[in-house]
Amino acid sequence: MRSPARVRATAVVSALLLAPAVAAQLHEGDVAIDDVDGTIAIGAVQGGEIVAENVFGVVFGEQGIPAFTSDPGYNAPSGAFSPGSRIGFNLREALARWDDDAGAFVPLAGDGGDERLQVSFFTASATSGDGFVPGFDLQVQPDGGHHVHLGMALLPPDGQSAPAPGVYLMELELYSTDPDLATSAPYWFVFDHEADPVAFDAAEQWVRDVLASPAAPCPADLDGTGTVGFDDLLAVLAAWGGCEESCPADLDGSGAVDFDDVLSVLSAWGPCPG
Repeated sequence: MRSPARVRATAVVSALLLAPAVAAQLHEGDVAIDDVDGTIAIGAVQGGEIVAENVFGVVFGEQGIPAFTSDPGYNAPSGAFSPGSRIGFNLREALARWDDDAGAFVPLAGDGGDERLQVSFFTASATSGDGFVPGFDLQVQPDGGHHVHLGMALLPPDGQSAPAPGVYLMELELYSTDPDLATSAPYWFVFDHEADPVAFDAAEQWVRDVLASPAAPCPADLDGTGTVGFDDLLAVLAAWGGCEESCPADLDGSGAVDFDDVLSVLSAWGPCPG
């Protein structure tokens, strides 16, 4: 499990989600996307400019709808993508919740026994599970721009009326139906659901330091604990074989989880750097 200054967001009810705009404009606080050297690049819109960013703080309920938000949106300038193509997202991991005692994010069960994240746009919907979950894609604007806000709802466990307060984490990626445009690198949404501000800041910084920082990579830490150990080895064995979708356990990028990936875990055994 791969577990940012904070980018705050506001919410809009799902039925009132913004459709793609006719002309793309850069909206403050949105996730900026573009085609950079044939790959979808992720950034943030700050002060009318695009800045490098891959971790986004998101607040549920700021517009009066509990456990829901439609911000940040996704924003690309005119001419960024091929008209007629579509941009979509995938949920790369299970939803996770910050554990103050452990000082790390703990993955949640995707069978309804814990909270889950539902992402929707009108009738299209995807809900987090125990690992990779395909999302859905939406049409690029006629001018090649893209501006869309997806509804994100924190679902309570089955049989409960509301999700537990806390800090939640989701790792995502963006893809295009254009065969010449590669999928983005991972990016992270850190969700504030009635969380303690100190805990939120600690959790957000942990994501930056442990998952998102190129200075402290630890890809063999598959469960996001900050240490490569037996559970990470079990994750590799559980994913054994060819990769059909995003495949975090394919540590050497060969397209299959195999003995070389076991060796990668063993060679990284122990605390992650940084």
